[in-house]
Formats: sequence, structure tokens, C-alpha cells
Amino acid sequence: ISAGFNLHLRTNITEIDGEKSRIVDDNGNSYQGDMLVSTISIDTLFNNKFGELDYRGYRIEPKVLYQHSFHPIDPETGKNYSMVYYPEKETLYTRTTEYKWFNHKATEAAYQGKTVITIETPSDKLRFYPMMSPANEQKLAKYLNLLSKSPKLVSIGRMGLYKYTTLDTTT
Repeated sequence: ISAGFNLHLRTNITEIDGEKSRIVDDNGNSYQGDMLVSTISIDTLFNNKFGELDYRGYRIEPKVLYQHSFHPIDPETGKNYSMVYYPEKETLYTRTTEYKWFNHKATEAAYQGKTVITIETPSDKLRFYPMMSPANEQKLAKYLNLLSKSPKLVSIGRMGLYKYTTLDTTT
């Protein structure tokens, strides 16, 4: 961290004042700076003033399986799938990921005789993916208008912008 730049990790923020560029943590400590950068959800940033925005999430359950592979082989390429999606209503999970098939990991000693998968199950309690709808777009417009009135407050990232972004689209 460079001189004059303060970074506070694992700090529970209880109050955000974008106009004064000030935050207060749960211990009552007040911090002020030239600018505040937030990555929390924009509705949370403004205490859900216009209501909560809807998100979709999923639980991730890792498993170690003592078998060569979990996913089938793609008949066209002859390679194992690294991810398989399950759109059927009858299937409780939405995706399984098998990590040994990423970046040629299958030949590493750690994967010999076993494989590691994760099973992703939908959860409305976790907020990963913004769910765009006319009602959410209206709320978002109100939050963005409120944000524009705080020139020292910047809201970024998937949560801060209420926009699906990935590492390659955030730049």
C-alpha cells in the first residue's frame, strides 16, 4: 500500500455518507477520504431505500471422488467436459464442474486416482447474479440517480453496478 492510502479489510461498515466521503464501522470508528469506492450491492449501499434488488445465487458443494473422472467425454473432441449444465426441472442442481479438466491438471499427481467436482445448487439467499426485470430496472435507475448526487462515492463491480460482469468484461 502506498503512502497516504488506507485500506481496511474485514471491517463491518454501519454507515456510509457519500456526500461527505465518510464511513463508520461497527466499533464507531469514523473514516474519511477523498473518495469512497464501494463493491457492495448498490441497494445495500443506500440502505434499501427503494427496496431490495433481486439476485440469483447458488450454493457450491465440493466433493472428492475416487474415480478417474466424473463428466462424460465429448464425442466430437474426445476430451472430458469440465462443466456440465443441467437445465431440466427434475435436476436439483444447475451445474457441475470438474477441475482436473481445466489447464491440463489431469496429469498432476494430486489428481491421480481421483477427481474434484463442485455441485452448484440454486439459492435465493446468495446474491451472485442480478435478475433484470422492469421492476428492478426502475429501482436501479433510482439508486443510480441517488449515486450521481454523491460525486465522492463510486459504486463498482457486479454488485455495485447491478450488472453481470466477469473478469474479462470489467476492464
